[in-house]
Amino acid sequence: MRAILVAYRRGAVMLASEPWRLFYETGRFNKNHDKDKTAFAAVIGAANRVQMCRYQVVGQLGSWISNRANEFREVVTRSTLDPDTKHMLHVINRLGAWFSCREIAMQETGGIVSDAIRRLARSIMRQHRRPDMRHISMRLDHRAACLEAPSKATQQDRVGW
Repeated sequence: MRAILVAYRRGAVMLASEPWRLFYETGRFNKNHDKDKTAFAAVIGAANRVQMCRYQVVGQLGSWISNRANEFREVVTRSTLDPDTKHMLHVINRLGAWFSCREIAMQETGGIVSDAIRRLARSIMRQHRRPDMRHISMRLDHRAACLEAPSKATQQDRVGW
Protein backbone atom coordinates (compact mmCIF):
# COMPACT_ATOMS: atom_id res chain seq x y z
CA MET A 1 0.00 0.00 0.00
CA ARG A 2 2.88 2.36 0.78
CA ALA A 3 4.38 1.81 -2.69
CA ILE A 4 1.03 2.67 -4.28
CA LEU A 5 0.81 5.84 -2.19
CA VAL A 6 4.30 6.95 -3.26
CA ALA A 7 3.49 6.28 -6.93
CA TYR A 8 0.09 7.99 -6.58
CA ARG A 9 1.67 11.15 -5.15
CA ARG A 10 4.40 11.19 -7.81
CA GLY A 11 1.73 10.78 -10.46
CA ALA A 12 -0.40 13.55 -8.93
CA VAL A 13 2.51 15.98 -9.19
CA MET A 14 2.98 15.00 -12.83
CA LEU A 15 -0.73 15.18 -13.59
CA ALA A 16 -1.11 18.63 -12.02
CA SER A 17 1.05 20.32 -14.66
CA GLU A 18 -1.37 19.57 -17.51
CA PRO A 19 -4.52 21.07 -15.86
CA TRP A 20 -2.52 24.19 -15.00
CA ARG A 21 -1.45 24.56 -18.62
CA LEU A 22 -5.07 24.21 -19.71
CA PHE A 23 -6.17 26.71 -17.08
CA TYR A 24 -3.71 29.35 -18.28
CA GLU A 25 -4.69 28.73 -21.92
CA THR A 26 -8.47 28.41 -21.59
CA GLY A 27 -9.31 29.67 -18.10
CA ARG A 28 -10.82 26.33 -17.07
CA PHE A 29 -9.76 22.93 -15.80
CA ASN A 30 -10.84 19.78 -17.64
CA LYS A 31 -10.80 16.54 -15.68
CA ASN A 32 -11.32 14.49 -18.83
CA HIS A 33 -8.36 15.93 -20.72
CA ASP A 34 -6.03 13.01 -21.31
CA LYS A 35 -2.80 14.00 -22.98
CA ASP A 36 -0.55 11.03 -22.31
CA LYS A 37 -2.24 8.20 -20.46
CA THR A 38 0.57 5.69 -21.01
CA ALA A 39 3.29 7.86 -19.44
CA PHE A 40 1.19 8.47 -16.34
CA ALA A 41 0.14 4.82 -16.17
CA ALA A 42 3.82 3.87 -16.08
CA VAL A 43 4.19 5.88 -12.85
CA ILE A 44 0.87 5.29 -11.09
CA GLY A 45 -0.03 1.87 -12.41
CA ALA A 46 -3.22 1.05 -14.24
CA ALA A 47 -5.16 3.58 -16.34
CA ASN A 48 -8.04 3.53 -13.86
CA ARG A 49 -5.70 4.80 -11.13
CA VAL A 50 -4.58 7.57 -13.47
CA GLN A 51 -8.19 8.59 -14.00
CA MET A 52 -8.96 8.55 -10.25
CA CYS A 53 -5.85 10.60 -9.55
CA ARG A 54 -6.64 13.10 -12.34
CA TYR A 55 -10.19 13.59 -11.09
CA GLN A 56 -8.89 14.21 -7.57
CA VAL A 57 -6.16 16.61 -8.73
CA VAL A 58 -8.53 18.63 -10.93
CA GLY A 59 -11.12 18.73 -8.14
CA GLN A 60 -8.54 20.02 -5.69
CA LEU A 61 -7.28 22.64 -8.17
CA GLY A 62 -10.83 23.79 -8.91
CA SER A 63 -11.53 24.18 -5.20
CA TRP A 64 -8.29 26.12 -4.75
CA ILE A 65 -9.19 28.50 -7.60
CA SER A 66 -12.68 28.99 -6.16
CA ASN A 67 -11.19 29.95 -2.80
CA ARG A 68 -8.77 32.37 -4.48
CA ALA A 69 -11.68 33.95 -6.39
CA ASN A 70 -13.48 34.55 -3.08
CA GLU A 71 -10.35 36.11 -1.60
CA PHE A 72 -9.90 38.21 -4.77
CA ARG A 73 -13.41 39.59 -4.33
CA GLU A 74 -12.74 40.46 -0.68
CA VAL A 75 -9.41 42.16 -1.49
CA VAL A 76 -11.00 44.27 -4.22
CA THR A 77 -14.01 45.17 -2.09
CA ARG A 78 -11.85 46.30 0.86
CA SER A 79 -9.40 48.23 -1.33
CA THR A 80 -9.31 52.01 -1.73
CA LEU A 81 -9.47 51.83 -5.53
CA ASP A 82 -11.95 53.99 -7.40
CA PRO A 83 -15.37 52.41 -8.11
CA ASP A 84 -14.75 52.00 -11.86
CA THR A 85 -11.54 50.06 -11.28
CA LYS A 86 -13.23 47.90 -8.65
CA HIS A 87 -16.05 47.18 -11.07
CA MET A 88 -13.62 46.10 -13.79
CA LEU A 89 -11.77 43.85 -11.35
CA HIS A 90 -15.05 42.29 -10.23
CA VAL A 91 -15.92 41.61 -13.88
CA ILE A 92 -12.56 39.91 -14.41
CA ASN A 93 -13.12 37.84 -11.27
CA ARG A 94 -16.66 36.86 -12.27
CA LEU A 95 -15.41 35.71 -15.68
CA GLY A 96 -12.42 33.92 -14.17
CA ALA A 97 -10.24 35.81 -16.66
CA TRP A 98 -7.33 36.64 -14.35
CA PHE A 99 -4.77 35.20 -16.77
CA SER A 100 -6.70 35.55 -20.02
CA CYS A 101 -4.90 36.91 -23.08
CA ARG A 102 -8.09 37.90 -24.89
CA GLU A 103 -9.73 41.29 -24.52
CA ILE A 104 -12.33 41.63 -21.77
CA ALA A 105 -15.31 43.80 -22.62
CA MET A 106 -17.55 45.44 -20.05
CA GLN A 107 -21.05 44.19 -20.70
CA GLU A 108 -22.93 47.40 -19.80
CA THR A 109 -20.70 49.98 -21.46
CA GLY A 110 -18.96 47.91 -24.10
CA GLY A 111 -15.60 49.34 -23.00
CA ILE A 112 -12.47 47.22 -22.92
CA VAL A 113 -10.65 46.53 -19.64
CA SER A 114 -7.21 48.14 -19.83
CA ASP A 115 -3.97 46.17 -19.66
CA ALA A 116 -3.00 47.89 -16.40
CA ILE A 117 -6.14 46.61 -14.67
CA ARG A 118 -5.61 43.14 -16.10
CA ARG A 119 -2.03 43.17 -14.76
CA LEU A 120 -3.41 44.23 -11.36
CA ALA A 121 -5.83 41.29 -11.42
CA ARG A 122 -2.99 38.88 -12.25
CA SER A 123 -0.85 40.26 -9.44
CA ILE A 124 -3.69 39.85 -6.94
CA MET A 125 -4.14 36.23 -8.01
CA ARG A 126 -0.40 35.52 -7.87
CA GLN A 127 -0.21 36.36 -4.17
CA HIS A 128 -0.73 32.69 -3.33
CA ARG A 129 1.38 29.70 -4.21
CA ARG A 130 -0.22 26.94 -6.18
CA PRO A 131 -1.33 23.90 -4.17
CA ASP A 132 1.25 21.21 -3.51
CA MET A 133 0.30 17.75 -4.75
CA ARG A 134 3.26 16.00 -3.13
CA HIS A 135 1.25 15.20 0.02
CA ILE A 136 -2.10 14.34 -1.53
CA SER A 137 -4.03 11.47 0.00
CA MET A 138 -5.30 8.66 -2.18
CA ARG A 139 -8.93 8.65 -3.16
CA LEU A 140 -9.59 5.28 -4.72
CA ASP A 141 -12.78 3.51 -5.66
CA HIS A 142 -13.77 -0.10 -6.30
CA ARG A 143 -11.63 -0.27 -9.48
CA ALA A 144 -8.37 0.07 -7.53
CA ALA A 145 -8.83 -2.77 -5.06
CA CYS A 146 -11.40 -5.21 -3.82
CA LEU A 147 -12.10 -6.15 -0.23
CA GLU A 148 -11.85 -9.74 0.87
CA ALA A 149 -12.48 -11.55 4.09
CA PRO A 150 -9.31 -11.78 6.21
CA SER A 151 -7.60 -15.15 6.27
CA LYS A 152 -6.30 -15.00 9.86
CA ALA A 153 -6.71 -11.71 11.72
CA THR A 154 -10.38 -11.28 12.59
CA GLN A 155 -9.82 -9.29 15.81
CA GLN A 156 -12.28 -11.44 17.80
CA ASP A 157 -14.76 -11.55 14.89
CA ARG A 158 -15.04 -7.74 14.71
CA VAL A 159 -13.36 -7.39 11.30
CA GLY A 160 -15.40 -8.94 8.54
CA TRP A 161 -13.36 -7.67 5.58
